[in-house]
Amino acid sequence: MQFDYSELFPEEVYSFLDNMAKSIGSSIGYLLPSILTSTAFALGSQGAQLMVGTHIQPINLFTIFIGHPGTGKSPAIEKIINPLRENPEIGTEILISRSTSSGLVKLLAKHGKAFVCSPEIYDFLIKLLKNDDETASGDIQLLCKLFSGEPATYHFATESARDIEQNTPFCLLGATQLQNAAKIVYRMDQGHGLLDRFLVAIPLALRPTPEQLDDAQIRLDEMAFSDFQPLFDAIFVAHTNIIRVYKLDDQCVTIHRDLQRDFAAEVNEEILHGNMPPKSKKTEIIPRVAVCLSVLSHFICQKLHPDIPHTEVPESVTPQFYRAAVKLVEHMESQKEMFVDFLKSITEVTRETVKPQPLATDIKTAIVLFPGPLVTYQAFKKYGARAMRSVARPEFETCAANLAQYGNYVKVRVPRSAKQVGVLVKKMPSTWPSQALCTEEEFEDKKNQPLNVLITRNILQALNSAGHYTEDETD
Repeated sequence: MQFDYSELFPEEVYSFLDNMAKSIGSSIGYLLPSILTSTAFALGSQGAQLMVGTHIQPINLFTIFIGHPGTGKSPAIEKIINPLRENPEIGTEILISRSTSSGLVKLLAKHGKAFVCSPEIYDFLIKLLKNDDETASGDIQLLCKLFSGEPATYHFATESARDIEQNTPFCLLGATQLQNAAKIVYRMDQGHGLLDRFLVAIPLALRPTPEQLDDAQIRLDEMAFSDFQPLFDAIFVAHTNIIRVYKLDDQCVTIHRDLQRDFAAEVNEEILHGNMPPKSKKTEIIPRVAVCLSVLSHFICQKLHPDIPHTEVPESVTPQFYRAAVKLVEHMESQKEMFVDFLKSITEVTRETVKPQPLATDIKTAIVLFPGPLVTYQAFKKYGARAMRSVARPEFETCAANLAQYGNYVKVRVPRSAKQVGVLVKKMPSTWPSQALCTEEEFEDKKNQPLNVLITRNILQALNSAGHYTEDETD
């Protein structure tokens, strides 16, 4: 699935990152996860933390990106890691590409921070996952605790106990190919929650042509700076001899609480219906990504305009970057969900006849015949036909937008919501289509049924205010 990365940053910041990625023969789909995770570690290694409500948490990120060979995965990581490796506050001992679980515990206990970064993360992760599966060594719980900032104590037979402090800075960044990613994700998705803590990116990354490489380098040479070394140096200087605690501003707090409320409602709904609730740590990951987006944008803008007096890095995250983080994280969560569903479809043993994935026509028919005059993705996902449960949000939105004969697909901003809600507002065609998805009687019968329980009052009010749907139509 394609993603518009230009929506995450101001135009000049995006231009710098995009040209930097192309200049090294890579893609911004690889470079962005690398720089976000590295920024998270740079902040954490200098003592910066994140406060959400009254809870202090680390800015730790676990990120994997997956791509084809020869598309520039390794250059994206190496370009970012070199400035960290040369920084005296970090050095080569803190940056590791492989380790045993006991070695990682000793490193964290000794230095109080660590950054696992590797152009091929398969060896590191598969060793920990396999070791934990065979010997119940606790390696998976170690990673889960590090993500959440929980303290831990480890006892070894021939050595003294090793203590890992609360909110220890620890990030994990790696790339791998599809076949290796399948093995990693399969072992992660065993119910212990490790997979939920990972950002998984599968970007549509194309190898740049020689002309694109030359053009990107020319554009970089015209900018005030063209390397990540001064960028990370500025981040380190701004966080030296001061403990910065990043927070969400008042607007972001409201949006974040709405996001938590929506997720809680989704979990509770599944439990009440006897289903397995959705698993996700996005409400923890989104604020961390938002902090990194805000900090990156601030310092890149400063470096692009050296003549403008520098200002202090803002410690309050604004809605601009919080909403950008929501878009990015939800895109990655959607990719991860689709990847996991695909793996389950080819690995789970079943006695039932294997059913093919629904086609676009099947999805459109299911949307048209969904009970009620309004259809949202959340309602379709939870209450639609079982065969449609695997449909991802982008698939639903594309199909719903192509149903102009049967209604209008609109997006409305629900009050205090982190993102717009897409709704298909059904309307009877003036002339029934010759190649219709259903009969006129079927459509009218389904359209006149009561609204789904997930069509909330806020959605109705937003549709009414925008002139898409009136309250009396529900009577």
